[in-house]
Amino acid sequence: MSRDLKDIVKMLRILIRHGLDLDAAVNNDGDTALNIVCQAGYLADLNIVLAEELVEAGCDINKPNVWGKTPLMNFAQKGNEIKYNIAELLLDNNADTTYADKTGNTALMYAAANGDKMSGKKIVSLLLDKDRSTVENVNNAGQTAVDVAVQHNNEAVVKLMLA
Repeated sequence: MSRDLKDIVKMLRILIRHGLDLDAAVNNDGDTALNIVCQAGYLADLNIVLAEELVEAGCDINKPNVWGKTPLMNFAQKGNEIKYNIAELLLDNNADTTYADKTGNTALMYAAANGDKMSGKKIVSLLLDKDRSTVENVNNAGQTAVDVAVQHNNEAVVKLMLA
């Protein structure tokens, strides 16, 4: 990690020591710092370290934004193989795989729709290993995670969920 990125981590640690509200909304969507880190598709090394720091400091890993999306959902939707450790970190710290957002979507549904099919498959596999109970959940549009995967032409994810 570069010196600049290390300085960012150092600043976060200082803010945490001085009482940073880890679960405060940082934008109009009500995203917490962890939600933002899970959405970011760049600076993978930095995002992983920031996520670890926030979780270790005690942030609420299941805190949804105003749309009802948790950090795990944001990662499932936009995550990639490079940042796969973030998904493992969230799940190892009891991220709720059964939580549904305001549209009824679960993290599994977001992973099934992930535009990077290889990443989506890995995230789906990780979610299914943790909890298969949401495979049959239905969102507000009447779709299951399998339906979402079919809609996004993700045959590998469909096979994984039906196995």
